[in-house]
Amino acid sequence: MAILHTKESALAKTKQKNFFLAAFFYGIAGIGWLWWVNNILFVHRILSFNTVVPIFVVFGGAGWLGRHFWRNYRKSASGDKGVERALDVLQRLPDDYEVFSNVVVMGRYCSIVVVGRNGVFIVQVKNHNGRIAPSGGKDWVQEKTGRGGTDYASTLRNPVIQLKGQIHAMAQFLKQEGIRVWVDGMVYFTNPDVILCDCSAEVTDNGNTILDFITNYTARHVLRDDEVTRISTWLQRAGKSLA
Repeated sequence: MAILHTKESALAKTKQKNFFLAAFFYGIAGIGWLWWVNNILFVHRILSFNTVVPIFVVFGGAGWLGRHFWRNYRKSASGDKGVERALDVLQRLPDDYEVFSNVVVMGRYCSIVVVGRNGVFIVQVKNHNGRIAPSGGKDWVQEKTGRGGTDYASTLRNPVIQLKGQIHAMAQFLKQEGIRVWVDGMVYFTNPDVILCDCSAEVTDNGNTILDFITNYTARHVLRDDEVTRISTWLQRAGKSLA
């Protein structure tokens, strides 16, 4: 079993802030709604226009802000869930591999970095659901079905381009540190409700594919044990960033 080095995402504090802000604004909207119901349905008070308008503005604004922060919170929570699923798979690697989560290298966020004697591997984790199809450009197409049964499409940033940027940043950093190693990686969609359409070989939704890719990878230069230790030490130190 691989050695896991896990830590919170760099966005953990932002996620927590979004949760509390969503609760705060939803609370304001709820108080406004209860005040309105109490005055209209139970007290039967006739409210003036100058009273109604500010109440509706506060109620509507608080509701909109609550929804905005709640969606941001769910987005961050979804990403964390995807990393957890990937770690459950990657811990099945042999015990001479080390797995690091939520690493920032030269300004590039890497979901997961795997270090072994046959190389350094970046696993770009995505937790999107629905049908995912590459578009050949900067954005990919995500087709989903809404709660009402209506199909709709949205876009997500091209994860292959993101992965290549992360690989380049990691390779440059290790080169600066005097480590000669080949860096490679794959994009891993972890959501069980995802359907990948016409994606390249560097994109998968199958955990076994990721494991096979890493363990069967033919290294151009096999790392010495001391080099693996140096890389591992640097990645453990990267609680915030390696820059």
